[in-house]
Formats: sequence, structure tokens, C-alpha cells
Amino acid sequence: MSADIGRVERTSVARHPWSPAQYFAGIVGLFMTVIGGVAIARLLPTDSLTGETTTVIGMGFTIVMAVITLLLGVVFLGGAGRPTQARSGMISLGVALLALGIVIFIEPDALAGALGVNQTSGVVYAIVGLVAAIAGIASPSVVSRRAVEERRVEHAQSSVEGDEVIHVTE
Repeated sequence: MSADIGRVERTSVARHPWSPAQYFAGIVGLFMTVIGGVAIARLLPTDSLTGETTTVIGMGFTIVMAVITLLLGVVFLGGAGRPTQARSGMISLGVALLALGIVIFIEPDALAGALGVNQTSGVVYAIVGLVAAIAGIASPSVVSRRAVEERRVEHAQSSVEGDEVIHVTE
């Protein structure tokens, strides 16, 4: 190539890191938001926060537990946006849900009055919590390669150097 090649145009593309935990957080968040929303829709309008109960996929709810489930779902969905938030959120919220599920499974009658829960609720929360915690622990953060493109206006030649793709137009 000659020393006088011409103008150089350089384009760089970088991909943001992501984690499979983001997908799990989105799925768990969607599930909990839908279940909580359906329970709220079935219970409203109501005069009492704990007086009326409903069942959604075998899980018992009062309006209080439906709102808690809906809010947890929204938190999971919010954490699905960034890989570090998804991983840490899945671990912490997963362990908390696992603990809540175990308590509800062991003593559903103690919480049935205020929250309307039953043993099925305990099993579902425990399974969702366990899956969330494991997904958060096991999911790596993935970073895609960075592509760089250079164009020289007057000549045509392409080459690949490491992670960079260079197109030189001669």
C-alpha cells in the first residue's frame, strides 16, 4: 500500500454484557405479576384487606398477599434489565421466597387468616424461590466481542486482526 491512502473511517460496535439470569428473572417476574394481578382482579372491589380470599392455580390469596405477589413480580421484572441486577436479585429474592415458601408450607394455618395462603402456596413459592436462587448463582455474565471496522476511501482490501475486523477500501 502507498503512504497516501486517503481518508480513514472507523466504526466500532460493542455489545453490552448479558446474563441468562435476566431471562429467568423475566419469566419469574412475569409469572408472579400475572398471578398477583389475577388474584387482585378476582378480589376487587373489597372492603377488607384480609377478609375475602380467592384461589389462583391452587394458591390462596387475600388482597394483601395478592399485592405482595404482584410487587415481587414487578421487582423481578425490574431486575431483568441488567445482568448484575438480575443475578443478585435472583439470588436474594430467590432465597427470601424459598424461606417464605417453607414457612407457609409448614404452617399454612398460621398465615391463612391474614394472607389466605395454603400448602400449595408454600410449595409454589418454595419452588420458584429455589429455581430463582439457583439461576442467579449458576448464571454467568456474558460479554460479546467488540467489532471494529476501518475503511480507507480510495483502495479495496480487507483483513482480520484478532477481535477486530478491518475493511480497507483502496
